[in-house]
Amino acid sequence: HVDFDWTDAVRKACEIGAEHGLKMPIRGMDLFHIAIANEVAADAFLSFDAEQRAVAKASGLPLLDL
Repeated sequence: HVDFDWTDAVRKACEIGAEHGLKMPIRGMDLFHIAIANEVAADAFLSFDAEQRAVAKASGLPLLDL
């Protein structure tokens, strides 16, 4: 478990959405998961959703491939 600040996570989600939202499709909750991963400086991001993976990668998260 890693604590994070909800306000910072929402702000990060808005930043990521503003930067990438017009270039690639992303659902709101997927965007929030990406923002939280960025906020906690996750070592890697795992998702089986291609659109979510694309935005996570574009936001600078390292992806974990299975």
